[in-house]
Amino acid sequence: STSHVRMHPFDPLSDIALHVVERLKAYMRVIERFLDDHVEEQLVEIPVHYGGKDGPDLIPLAEEKGLTPDEVIELHSSTVYTVAMIGFMPGFPYLEGLPDILASTRLPVPRLKVPAGSVGIGGSQTGLYPFESPGGWRIIGRTDAVLFDVRRNPPARFKMGDRVRFIPVKK
Repeated sequence: STSHVRMHPFDPLSDIALHVVERLKAYMRVIERFLDDHVEEQLVEIPVHYGGKDGPDLIPLAEEKGLTPDEVIELHSSTVYTVAMIGFMPGFPYLEGLPDILASTRLPVPRLKVPAGSVGIGGSQTGLYPFESPGGWRIIGRTDAVLFDVRRNPPARFKMGDRVRFIPVKK
């Protein structure tokens, strides 16, 4: 006579195993969607003219931090930032990853006109102004890159999750 193990139809271990397998399948679907959504992240290199008329706050910021302007440029441009969100105006990227030493308060009195392409520091973030607008961030440079264009699809140069590196333009 062959002996065999009979499983009870209501075996609790069997029920737990089925439950775990179903949960894992559900988690895998979530992970796959997450990966699909994030595969298209890109590293965007943005050329920046630091200082002078393009970055009127570079020297005051450097002095405030006890750094030279070149050290501020080196710190700012040696980091790879992540677009945390788009806001304030269409296409304005809030970038995370600013070196702590560069974190700065906003200007006590905002400027009425910040040129399009301006690169600024506000608090612990850096960002780029896609259009001329009022603004209170410390402006340390400017790019000629077009950051928002309604003829482009999508019109904004950046999306959440993109990585950004600033490339100093030699004068």
